[in-house]
Amino acid sequence: MDWYRITNKKMLLLFGLSFLWVAAGWTLYALIGVKNGPKGGLDSIANAIVYVLFWKTVIYAPPALLMLASTFLWLWQNHRKAIIWVLAGILIVFLSGLVYDRYIKKIIHTPEWVASHTERYVEWDRKRIKGGVSDKWTGSDLVCEYVKDLVSHTVAEYRSLHPEEDIPLRTAYIDAALEEHYRELEHVEGWEYIPDVRDIIPARGDGDNEFLLNNSEMRAVAAHYQKTLNRSHWYDRYQFESFVIAEWYSWLPMLAIFYDDGTMDLIIAT
Repeated sequence: MDWYRITNKKMLLLFGLSFLWVAAGWTLYALIGVKNGPKGGLDSIANAIVYVLFWKTVIYAPPALLMLASTFLWLWQNHRKAIIWVLAGILIVFLSGLVYDRYIKKIIHTPEWVASHTERYVEWDRKRIKGGVSDKWTGSDLVCEYVKDLVSHTVAEYRSLHPEEDIPLRTAYIDAALEEHYRELEHVEGWEYIPDVRDIIPARGDGDNEFLLNNSEMRAVAAHYQKTLNRSHWYDRYQFESFVIAEWYSWLPMLAIFYDDGTMDLIIAT
């Protein structure tokens, strides 16, 4: 019983038969299928799609399955060792990637390593200018937007490495990123990560624990650090005189940026 042994001649024969099958199928479809297909308006579109799909399956599926099986048998009979080595190599690469992602990557991607691979301010600003992002921004706006992007990238990297929440470790990653780049930012002299701003501001009388911070609450944060809120932004960022739609949600972690003139900015740190 050597029917399963695929020689070179058998391979050529099977290729030829597959080609003839496809040619015969398309011929039958042109002569019979087209004439007997669904006809009508929009109601027949679904039936027409199914009809064409059926014909294409009949035309292509048998020769495709035949050639796949034949090619595998031919390769297995003539290049068995090579196939085993290739499969072993694929398995090794897969397992190595798994081990790296689960264990080694955490060792390599320390807070300092991640910080050293984040985007510098000059590169970020060059992309901003090229992309035409807000020409109205002041220097303080630029600092806030850059730090926001920097923290966002750092937190995303931290979460990919450590799915379980670890506030001290997350703080270490953010601190390392700011330590790496804060000297690039004009007038910035310090920062502090705030995991939960509700630990700083007075509790609300209504007992609601999830709310949007108002101006007095943001000023309370600044007073906690013996600073004043920075008002040199192109819009009323902290709502001193007007209501601005903002995302100062009480449950979001924040970052305080301290300037050398005694002012500070708040940034959502997610």
